Amino acid sequence: MPVLEVSNLEVKLSPFTLRDISFTVSEGEFFLILGPSGAGKTVLLETLAGIHYPRRGKILLRGEDITFVPPEKRPIGIVYQDYALFPHLTVEENIRYALRFRRREANLSWRKLVDFLGIGHLLSRYPDTLSGGEKQRVALARALAASPRLLLLDEPLSALDPNLRGEVGGELMRLNRELGLTVIMVTHDFSEVFSYGKRVAVLFGGRLAQVGTPGEVFRKPASLEVAKFVGMENLIPLEREGSSWLLLGRRVNFVQNFPEEKFFAGARPEDVRVSRFPLPFPYSWEGEVMGMVNTGGMFKVEVKVGVIKLKAYLTGHQVVEEGLRAGEKVYIGFAAEHLCLVKA
Repeated sequence: MPVLEVSNLEVKLSPFTLRDISFTVSEGEFFLILGPSGAGKTVLLETLAGIHYPRRGKILLRGEDITFVPPEKRPIGIVYQDYALFPHLTVEENIRYALRFRRREANLSWRKLVDFLGIGHLLSRYPDTLSGGEKQRVALARALAASPRLLLLDEPLSALDPNLRGEVGGELMRLNRELGLTVIMVTHDFSEVFSYGKRVAVLFGGRLAQVGTPGEVFRKPASLEVAKFVGMENLIPLEREGSSWLLLGRRVNFVQNFPEEKFFAGARPEDVRVSRFPLPFPYSWEGEVMGMVNTGGMFKVEVKVGVIKLKAYLTGHQVVEEGLRAGEKVYIGFAAEHLCLVKA
C-alpha cells in the first residue's frame, strides 16, 4: 500500500486552481514536485499539510482519509524555503515547540535528533544569528521532532549558496535513507531532480502534466510544454509523406502507426554531436555553424540545417578538436535512441 494516495484533487484559491491532481508516493520514497513559478507546487504541498482544503478529491495517508483533518492532527511535517523559525525563541525552544504536536512514538528522541543533525552547539542561539545552512537544519529538526510519517520540503535548498546546497542536500538524503523517512520535495532546479529523486511529478498551471522517473520526464516528455520546460531545445516538426514520417528529409521508422496528427521530434542538446566529418547516425545532416556560446564548462553550438536551427552542448575539448567556428560547414546529428516523439 502506498504511504500517500492523492486522487482527483481540486483546490480553488482565487484566481488560482489546482485541478485533477492524482499520484501516489511509496513508503520511504524521495518524491519530487517540479514546475515553473506559479505552477501550484506550494499550494499542493500546503494542501497535503492541511493548510488548504480541497473542493473535491481525496488524500489518503496509509489508507486513512485525511482530506479534511486539521494540520495539527496530521502526522506530516513541512519545512518552508524561508525556514519559518520563531525569531523570539532559541533554537532549543523552536525544536521543543514541535513536541506538543507529537502524535506517535519518536524515531529519535529530540536530543538524538539534535545530535543526528549536528546542531547541539546552537541550542542557546536565536535564529537571526544562524547561517542559512544552520537555519535549514534547525527547521528540519523542528519538523522531525513531531515524528511525522511524511516530510514536505518547499524548495529547501534554493536560498543556500552552492557550497551549502550539496551539504544540506546530503543531509536530506541521509534522513531519507537512515530513518526511512518518506519525503516530498518541491523544486525548480533540474540538478536536484537527478540528485535526489527517483520519481518526479511535473506541474503546469495547476495541472499534473507528467509523473515518472527523471529519465522518463527529461528524455520522453509527455507533451510539448513539458519538453520545452525540461530543456529539450531541439524540437523539429515531422512531415507526413504518404505512410511515412520525415525528419528534415530523413525517414523516421516508428514501431507504432500514428494517426494523422502533428508531431515534433525531440532531441536533447547534450545528445547531439557536431563534426567536420560525416556522422554514423541515421539522423544527421549537413549544416553551418551559426554561433557558439560558452555557458561555463560547456559550449552551446547552434547549427543551421535548412531553415531549422539545431543546438548541441559540447565540451571545450570537442570544440577545439573539431576546430569549430562560426561559418564552418559541419555535420550535426544524433543516434536513434536519442530521438523522442512529442505531440504538438
